[in-house]
Amino acid sequence: MPPYSIRVVGDPVLRQRAAEVTPEPARRARRTLAAAQSKHQAGAPDTALELLAMAQAGPLDKLQQARAELLRAQITFAVNRGRDAPPLLLAAAKRLEPLDATLARETYLDAFSAALFAGRLARGGGVREVAEAVLAADWGDSTRRSPLAFDLLLDGLAVLTTQGYAAAATTLKRARRRLASRRGRYARATVPPGRRRVSEYWRERSRATSRAMIRSVRLPGTS
Repeated sequence: MPPYSIRVVGDPVLRQRAAEVTPEPARRARRTLAAAQSKHQAGAPDTALELLAMAQAGPLDKLQQARAELLRAQITFAVNRGRDAPPLLLAAAKRLEPLDATLARETYLDAFSAALFAGRLARGGGVREVAEAVLAADWGDSTRRSPLAFDLLLDGLAVLTTQGYAAAATTLKRARRRLASRRGRYARATVPPGRRRVSEYWRERSRATSRAMIRSVRLPGTS
């Protein structure tokens, strides 16, 4: 989930300074990427983008590169909430598929949220494009399991968009029940304290939008 891809520990200024004084290129790039995440969390998008550009110029491995791409998409959405974020989030999700399936699925939910927010103004990465990508995804390994509620939500939204209400009804009803039972507990149970604030912000923003989409659909057997 979105946002929860890079461990955030300590003061953003200290993290930036630590990156600057690190001589070894690969380690410096990793630290700079972490500093960019910290600056984003602290509400300093311009500095975060500068650090992100520095990190991406260094030697990052494939997963770090994908996380950097995700961070750029998150910053874009946080800054302007506009049409540029959906295609960036979609591209990041696709890149993460073979590298971290759970993070990829979380990013696809963020892409759904951004696409719904941007509507027809989105420059690519529309709701249907996101849905088709989810259904065609070739998931790789993951370092952790995502909650069943969010897996059901993602699959249900993808089927709802491409095949209609009848095909998605069962999955979406299960997602609604799971979300209702887990509300308020997932972040506290699975997110380390140092990452909780930014994780909750991103997760609640995207899940709230997705839940609103479900509530707007009159599903069989629901009130």
